[in-house]
Amino acid sequence: MERQTTVVANCIHTGSECIFYNSVNAGSEKKTTIYFAGVTKTAITEVETKYNCKVTSLVTDNVNKMELMRTIIHEEMPSIITHGCLAHYLNLLG
Repeated sequence: MERQTTVVANCIHTGSECIFYNSVNAGSEKKTTIYFAGVTKTAITEVETKYNCKVTSLVTDNVNKMELMRTIIHEEMPSIITHGCLAHYLNLLG
């Protein structure tokens, strides 16, 4: 069986448009909550610096690792609202 590659995609929504920011190939990294929190915090910091803006919210899928990661992000960056993707919730029900 072929292993799948994990890629983290970061997009920015400005309120009027959605922009692909970057992707991170997780490669041989352990796909832990801490790893994903680090990738996310890096992306948030880069976006805020590059575009001179304030990230106000974060949306992820709803697997357990992402739910815990959202908690970590919110604890370390309390001004950021975090939530799971509604479309992913509906997919889990289907």
